[in-house]
Amino acid sequence: MMLYKYMSFNSAILMLRNLSLGFTGLEDLNDPFEGTNFGFSATGSISPRNAVRVFKGHFSRKYAVSSLTRNPLNSLMWSHYGDSHRGVVIGIDAEECGLTSNREFIIPAQLGEIIYVSTKKTKT
Repeated sequence: MMLYKYMSFNSAILMLRNLSLGFTGLEDLNDPFEGTNFGFSATGSISPRNAVRVFKGHFSRKYAVSSLTRNPLNSLMWSHYGDSHRGVVIGIDAEECGLTSNREFIIPAQLGEIIYVSTKKTKT
């Protein structure tokens, strides 16, 4: 399975030179909504907002995310992560790199699909 990583030219040089792939903690992701839809309800003594903050903080210190995509030609990804269309996209064979390992990853690459929607789902 080929996955793609958009990045600046300088980041790509470092990645290739060190043969490494970066991972980021939840609190350091650039999207403020990442990791906020855990489905907590307003029952109990802790508000959903505080529950999300604590939950996110707990996971951010123990787990990290590497954001990859199946599409090497997405203009939105190019503008956000490809240094405003001046960077590069690198193809990564997820199986060859071990990103599909159930032993190494809580959510291996083949199970890590995220679908973005225009509105945040709320509980009724």
